[in-house]
Amino acid sequence: MSQYTARAHTNIALLKYWGKADTNLIIPTTTSISLTLNEFYTDTTVWFDEQLTADDITLNNVSLQGRGYEKVTRFMDLVRDRANQHQFVHVHSINHVPTAAGLASSASAFAALAGAASAAAGLSLEPADLSR
Repeated sequence: MSQYTARAHTNIALLKYWGKADTNLIIPTTTSISLTLNEFYTDTTVWFDEQLTADDITLNNVSLQGRGYEKVTRFMDLVRDRANQHQFVHVHSINHVPTAAGLASSASAFAALAGAASAAAGLSLEPADLSR
Protein backbone atom coordinates (compact mmCIF):
# COMPACT_ATOMS: atom_id res chain seq x y z
CA MET A 1 0.00 0.00 0.00
CA SER A 2 1.10 3.55 -0.67
CA GLN A 3 2.03 5.75 2.25
CA TYR A 4 1.08 9.43 2.31
CA THR A 5 2.63 12.00 4.61
CA ALA A 6 1.32 15.48 5.40
CA ARG A 7 2.76 18.27 7.50
CA ALA A 8 0.65 20.88 9.29
CA HIS A 9 1.99 23.81 11.26
CA THR A 10 0.50 25.03 14.49
CA ASN A 11 -0.78 28.50 15.21
CA ILE A 12 -1.52 30.99 17.94
CA ALA A 13 -5.03 32.40 17.90
CA LEU A 14 -5.25 36.18 18.08
CA LEU A 15 -9.05 36.23 17.82
CA LYS A 16 -10.56 32.92 18.76
CA TYR A 17 -13.94 31.55 17.73
CA TRP A 18 -16.63 31.20 20.37
CA GLY A 19 -18.40 27.87 20.38
CA LYS A 20 -19.10 25.28 17.73
CA ALA A 21 -21.75 25.46 15.01
CA ASP A 22 -21.32 21.72 14.40
CA THR A 23 -19.98 19.66 17.30
CA ASN A 24 -19.57 16.48 15.22
CA LEU A 25 -17.35 18.12 12.62
CA ILE A 26 -15.98 20.70 15.11
CA ILE A 27 -16.90 23.65 12.91
CA PRO A 28 -16.64 26.97 14.75
CA THR A 29 -19.54 29.39 15.17
CA THR A 30 -17.40 32.33 14.04
CA THR A 31 -14.07 32.69 12.31
CA SER A 32 -10.75 33.36 14.01
CA ILE A 33 -7.50 35.12 13.17
CA SER A 34 -4.22 33.39 13.97
CA LEU A 35 -0.50 33.36 13.27
CA THR A 36 1.18 30.22 11.90
CA LEU A 37 4.38 29.11 13.65
CA ASN A 38 7.03 27.75 11.30
CA GLU A 39 9.04 25.84 13.92
CA PHE A 40 6.12 23.90 15.41
CA TYR A 41 4.40 21.28 13.27
CA THR A 42 3.04 17.75 13.04
CA ASP A 43 4.08 15.15 10.45
CA THR A 44 1.60 12.33 9.91
CA THR A 45 1.91 9.27 7.65
CA VAL A 46 -1.13 7.15 6.77
CA TRP A 47 -1.58 3.96 4.77
CA PHE A 48 -4.37 1.43 4.48
CA ASP A 49 -3.59 -2.22 5.21
CA GLU A 50 -5.97 -5.07 4.44
CA GLN A 51 -4.15 -7.25 6.99
CA LEU A 52 -5.10 -5.07 9.98
CA THR A 53 -8.03 -5.99 12.22
CA ALA A 54 -8.11 -2.53 13.85
CA ASP A 55 -6.52 0.86 13.27
CA ASP A 56 -2.86 1.08 14.30
CA ILE A 57 -2.18 4.57 15.64
CA THR A 58 1.04 5.91 17.12
CA LEU A 59 1.86 9.39 18.36
CA ASN A 60 5.51 10.22 18.95
CA ASN A 61 6.34 6.50 18.59
CA VAL A 62 3.89 5.51 21.35
CA SER A 63 0.77 3.46 20.62
CA LEU A 64 -2.28 5.66 21.12
CA GLN A 65 -5.09 4.32 23.31
CA GLY A 66 -8.21 5.52 25.08
CA ARG A 67 -9.89 8.79 24.16
CA GLY A 68 -7.13 9.86 21.76
CA TYR A 69 -7.40 6.59 19.85
CA GLU A 70 -11.19 6.96 19.66
CA LYS A 71 -10.91 10.50 18.27
CA VAL A 72 -8.56 9.39 15.51
CA THR A 73 -10.61 6.31 14.57
CA ARG A 74 -13.80 8.41 14.52
CA PHE A 75 -12.04 10.82 12.16
CA MET A 76 -10.79 7.94 10.02
CA ASP A 77 -14.37 6.61 9.86
CA LEU A 78 -15.40 9.92 8.23
CA VAL A 79 -12.61 9.51 5.66
CA ARG A 80 -13.44 5.85 5.05
CA ASP A 81 -17.14 6.67 4.56
CA ARG A 82 -16.39 9.47 2.10
CA ALA A 83 -13.95 7.30 0.12
CA ASN A 84 -16.01 4.11 0.38
CA GLN A 85 -12.94 2.51 1.92
CA HIS A 86 -13.29 -0.32 4.45
CA GLN A 87 -9.73 -1.19 5.44
CA PHE A 88 -8.06 -0.20 8.66
CA VAL A 89 -5.06 2.11 8.65
CA HIS A 90 -1.64 2.70 10.07
CA VAL A 91 -1.37 6.26 11.38
CA HIS A 92 2.10 7.34 12.49
CA SER A 93 2.29 10.89 13.75
CA ILE A 94 5.20 12.91 15.13
CA ASN A 95 4.18 16.10 16.86
CA HIS A 96 6.84 18.82 17.16
CA VAL A 97 4.43 20.92 19.20
CA PRO A 98 4.45 20.92 23.00
CA THR A 99 1.19 19.30 24.13
CA ALA A 100 -1.17 21.48 26.21
CA ALA A 101 1.03 24.58 25.75
CA GLY A 102 -1.71 26.64 24.10
CA LEU A 103 -0.14 26.17 20.65
CA ALA A 104 -2.94 24.20 19.00
CA SER A 105 -1.11 20.88 18.98
CA SER A 106 -4.31 18.93 18.36
CA ALA A 107 -5.27 21.28 15.50
CA SER A 108 -1.97 20.70 13.73
CA ALA A 109 -2.24 16.96 14.43
CA PHE A 110 -5.71 16.67 12.89
CA ALA A 111 -4.82 18.94 9.96
CA ALA A 112 -1.88 16.67 9.13
CA LEU A 113 -4.11 13.63 9.60
CA ALA A 114 -6.73 15.11 7.25
CA GLY A 115 -4.15 15.66 4.53
CA ALA A 116 -2.45 12.29 4.80
CA ALA A 117 -5.64 10.26 5.33
CA SER A 118 -7.54 11.81 2.45
CA ALA A 119 -4.60 11.25 0.08
CA ALA A 120 -4.20 7.65 1.26
CA ALA A 121 -7.92 7.09 0.67
CA GLY A 122 -7.63 8.42 -2.87
CA LEU A 123 -9.65 11.57 -2.21
CA SER A 124 -8.78 14.78 -4.01
CA LEU A 125 -10.33 17.47 -1.85
CA GLU A 126 -10.38 21.24 -2.17
CA PRO A 127 -8.88 23.05 0.85
CA ALA A 128 -12.32 24.01 2.24
CA ASP A 129 -13.55 20.40 2.01
CA LEU A 130 -10.32 19.12 3.54
CA SER A 131 -10.80 21.54 6.42
CA ARG A 132 -14.30 20.24 7.07
